[in-house]
Amino acid sequence: MSTHSSLDLNALEANRNLRARNYWKQRLDGFEFETYFDQSLESTATAADTLQIHTATASPALADALGNFAPSAKAQHIVLLAALGVFTQKYASCSDVCLFTASYASSTTKQEGKGVFPLRMDDFQGKSFRTFLLEVKDALIEAIRHSDYPLDKIMENVQAGTEQFPAICMLLEGVQQKEAFDGISADLLFCFRVKNEFSVDIYYRGSQYDSTYIASLADRYFFFLEQVLTDKESPIEQLPFLRPEEKEQLTSEFNNTHCDYQKEETIVSLFEKQVQQSRDRVAVVCGETRLTYGDLSEYSEKIAWYLQNEKGVGKGDLVGVMLQRDTYLIPSIYGILKAGAAYVPIDPNFPPERIRKILGDSNMKVVFTRAEFTKDLEMTEVSFVDIEASIGDILSTNSEAFQMDVKGTDLACISA
Repeated sequence: MSTHSSLDLNALEANRNLRARNYWKQRLDGFEFETYFDQSLESTATAADTLQIHTATASPALADALGNFAPSAKAQHIVLLAALGVFTQKYASCSDVCLFTASYASSTTKQEGKGVFPLRMDDFQGKSFRTFLLEVKDALIEAIRHSDYPLDKIMENVQAGTEQFPAICMLLEGVQQKEAFDGISADLLFCFRVKNEFSVDIYYRGSQYDSTYIASLADRYFFFLEQVLTDKESPIEQLPFLRPEEKEQLTSEFNNTHCDYQKEETIVSLFEKQVQQSRDRVAVVCGETRLTYGDLSEYSEKIAWYLQNEKGVGKGDLVGVMLQRDTYLIPSIYGILKAGAAYVPIDPNFPPERIRKILGDSNMKVVFTRAEFTKDLEMTEVSFVDIEASIGDILSTNSEAFQMDVKGTDLACISA
């Protein structure tokens, strides 16, 4: 081969890699990987960190339904992948998920991590399974076109290193190679089979997941797959996700919240008891921000001191909370309660006239908010505290002299 030909091939390869890099960068823009399934359950004592396998077999009726709807193996792979995507969204209450799958079997996919890629799936809300399935099919076809790009390079767009992200992987035997996933530390690997019988092997770490929990995942997945294959036209959110007996258990048994408690206890006193037990455990998560129970207790105490000493808030006063779900929402609420006041939640998306009426009728002195939520209100009789701008000064105060005086009979909240 001439030098000129080699240069041409190198240029073509470089252009192909550039296109793939740009595709994955755009496709994964803004995505954050997270753990979708519950790892908080205690694993069995003998499981240790060894790789475990749970095998579940679907009913012949479900196997027939899958084969009738998707006659070819590749079509079955897409159906199983799309159903697993919706299942994951529902299980994790997450509208934006990535599952890992692989290119269809060839000599290249036998290499570790070669041909494996993340498939990002958008929110299913308002869509039928048929519509969602077509979206997944289109996304899969496009992803396969760029699947030769190394997985570690793909993941540089979101996180560093293939060991650093939770990966839910799936494949269908016969059209994909299990060996392609050998270089990936998968949280869960769903390995489906449709030849002879319809079944799935779920590979998992015994130190991360309980065997009973994994068995329930397989059972619930097959039940949900049955629902989407039975009704492919209705909005997905209308389809049953739990078996009738599970739904009854959830709504009747688990929702039986009656319990005896000391009537003199308050929300704040119960919270402080939890702080003593779990001071270093995470209590609030918002984006990249984590607050421990200890942080939350300290923040709320300083907010309470600030309200009492800087804003003249006393027992029984009303304090507004006009915030979205952000880092300062929970500390503000607990700070108000520790000050002996009651909080009034106000939706910042309310029309300005409604907010003004709420503020006027309640006669509140202070509102925790953000500057962008108050620009159209123009109310001099209310002290709007931009919590993001003020939190530094609030936390720098010396609150050692703070004394909490909250009783169970004190007003805690008034709904607007």
